[in-house]
Amino acid sequence: MTILQKPVSLAIHMAAFLVLGLWAVMAEASSDEMMSKASDLKVPTSSLELYVVPLTTAQLAELADVWQGHTSDTMAKFIDLNVTLESLSGDAAEAARRQVATISEEQTRVAANYKVVISNWTVKGGSVDDIVPHQKFLSAMASATLKATDARTMAAIVVGWLGSRDGGLGLLIQVGVFLIALFVLLFIARFVRNLAARGLSRLPAMSKLLQAFVLTVVYWITVVVGLMVALGVAGVNVTPLFAVLGA
Repeated sequence: MTILQKPVSLAIHMAAFLVLGLWAVMAEASSDEMMSKASDLKVPTSSLELYVVPLTTAQLAELADVWQGHTSDTMAKFIDLNVTLESLSGDAAEAARRQVATISEEQTRVAANYKVVISNWTVKGGSVDDIVPHQKFLSAMASATLKATDARTMAAIVVGWLGSRDGGLGLLIQVGVFLIALFVLLFIARFVRNLAARGLSRLPAMSKLLQAFVLTVVYWITVVVGLMVALGVAGVNVTPLFAVLGA
């Protein structure tokens, strides 16, 4: 019996190692796929917020360098157009200003994606010495954009931003959604507190002071969790907040 058990045990161990090896290969392939998607210049910010979740600090450090490059390349296009604009007039100048406004929208999206990577990297414990240069670079690019833009082009950019779903219009929608969600949240928090109060009223051994304390805790836990959900519904990235709470 013992002789038969040894080959069986060996086969089980070999199968286990094989499964673990396949899992490791699949996990690495999945991670590489996430990196590839997160590095794409055209990736929407909402999608990037999801792609960075499973990435490690080392991968996020690499991804930050990628988005620094995207930011630099976009800034170079923006400056080239503004330099060209200085020598133009009339219809040609207006056409160039529209191009500048389009590049500016791309800059805003690229900067937002860069911030997502830096924020996730920070939350996951990235080195401050490595993160700070990226933050300073992003700040310098924002300042350089303002300096490189003339007044008329800036006005066109502002008007375009106000009417864009990624700009003023989108912000207005987000605020409206948040206020509605907040109103619903407060109603739910009161309902949960009243429901808990009914349950606690059946425990005569519990003092009124303790009941009041428990109800207050229940109410504010509901408010905090609901507030993060409301922010998420409004389009705010709350993944780092959930990560902090989970830690």
